[in-house]
Amino acid sequence: MSELLLDTLPLYVRKTIFAQLRLLFSTPYFSHQDKEDLIQDFLVFYMEKFVASDEESDEAYIVTAFRNFTKNTIDKARIWHRCKADFGENFDEMAEQIRDTGQTLANFEAHRTVEQLFANLSGQERDICLMVMGGASLNEISRVKRMSKNTIYKIFEKISKL
Repeated sequence: MSELLLDTLPLYVRKTIFAQLRLLFSTPYFSHQDKEDLIQDFLVFYMEKFVASDEESDEAYIVTAFRNFTKNTIDKARIWHRCKADFGENFDEMAEQIRDTGQTLANFEAHRTVEQLFANLSGQERDICLMVMGGASLNEISRVKRMSKNTIYKIFEKISKL
């Protein structure tokens, strides 16, 4: 990568990029082999968000945007590593499924978490969860399921411990 490009950036932007890179390298998800890709990601982010826009941006806003970009990058890497550990050999199939369905990784992770939760519930507990997700009130659930509110509260407690 040309150092001329980095030299054209304001000093605070360069300092922020390098500080955020140090933060990324302190996580177990990135190594120094990823350095060029990460620098390019930061530069593309900066160019798209701030250079391409006509508005003059405040330094604090730019630094905060870089911090948020770093946090999002770490979150994505954490999810990918967790999925890779969970799926093992099936990881490539799972990644292909995400690409084919057009889901985001966070949506896929949330969907998988709900599926795991539902696997641990009885039929009646699953029905109550679906009713709650559908917006039913406690009174409606009690009336439809012919259960006392205390019983429903106990089911909620059980679900919250899963």
